[in-house]
Amino acid sequence: MTNVPIIRIENALIVSLHGHITDRQFQKLQEHLARTLGKTGAKAIIFDASNLPYIDAYIADVFNQVIRNARVYNTPVLLCGIQPAVALIMAEMHISPGNVKTFFTLDDALAFLKNRVVPN
Repeated sequence: MTNVPIIRIENALIVSLHGHITDRQFQKLQEHLARTLGKTGAKAIIFDASNLPYIDAYIADVFNQVIRNARVYNTPVLLCGIQPAVALIMAEMHISPGNVKTFFTLDDALAFLKNRVVPN
């Protein structure tokens, strides 16, 4: 199990990233998220990074693994709430969210999903 909460709202899994997350915690999160996605059949994963103070190369790599795992289930990954300091670190490290849709807030991401045709 992981200390990072995974919350299901309607047909989406929301992962709220808070404070200092160790590499081990993020690895456990990846494993737990893969199991949860397989069990629930969620139609989207939303990472809320509004309380994440930093990102490093390892976390970026694990995040990319989560995206690849989600593709197996044809599940889009959305990212919201990137803080300016985190965006700057990502740019300096040449880390790109790739094919992940980004949003300013969790509300924006949820509104996007609500307006999108996603089967239950």
